Amino acid sequence: MKPETRAGQLALKHCTAANIPFTMLTNVFSWDDRDGLKRLQAELKHYDGAIDGLFWRNSVNAFVQQFQKGYIITDGTLAQAPGIPVINYLSPVVHRFKARRKITPVGIVVHEPVARGVSRIVNILSRRHLGVHFIVSSEGTITQHADTHDRLGHAGRWNKHTLGLEVENIYYGHLARGEEKKRIISAKWAHKKRYVVPTKEALDSATDLIAYLCDVVETIPQRWLGLKANNTMRMGRLPRDLRDPKQPGIWAHTYFAHADGGYIVEYAKEKLEDA
Repeated sequence: MKPETRAGQLALKHCTAANIPFTMLTNVFSWDDRDGLKRLQAELKHYDGAIDGLFWRNSVNAFVQQFQKGYIITDGTLAQAPGIPVINYLSPVVHRFKARRKITPVGIVVHEPVARGVSRIVNILSRRHLGVHFIVSSEGTITQHADTHDRLGHAGRWNKHTLGLEVENIYYGHLARGEEKKRIISAKWAHKKRYVVPTKEALDSATDLIAYLCDVVETIPQRWLGLKANNTMRMGRLPRDLRDPKQPGIWAHTYFAHADGGYIVEYAKEKLEDA
């Protein structure tokens, strides 16, 4: 199907509404090729083009149902993510942050939002004209909000080179409530010195996602940028000469900005190295 034809324009309309690149849909299915559509049209006695809209609407709906879960979208293609509890932005319930430019990511920056709930995190980022590629909820569910090669505003100069990963966490001990109070620790590296540890479900899902992205996105190595010579992890700012946004690997936001992400990166390193 050519985008310049009437049928192609209808296809693009439905694909755009569902956040699907036109080429992604046409490369996956055989039943939406030009010959198949011609045969479908030939069965109608009076063809006026309306069948195109119905055909592509149904095609797009089927595509979304099949690929909105268990797949990650990277550079306009679908990558199966076995064992990763991910829902991508093809789903109508997942917000997609808009990007005007593309990047070749070489790293991942891990953030903590000081907020509860994915929808709340999305609203906060949207109001600030920011965005992240992935959000891990406290239950361990992952939502993908942009293509891995979309440029989003999440880390200043690092935007040109990295993916943004938010892990739901209230962070501050004085904001904790209910079960969160049981996860408070004293931490010299944390802002205000009392830190709420993320849920185990969130930590494990974030770790699995980091490992998966380092495997699927060839330009991102599983390299721990906060690792010190004594094999321990930094929990604060890196020395100035090591804070180069082009450095490939895994960043905690605390390595160059706010005091968040360090605990999660340390957890991921230890778990993946033990495995």
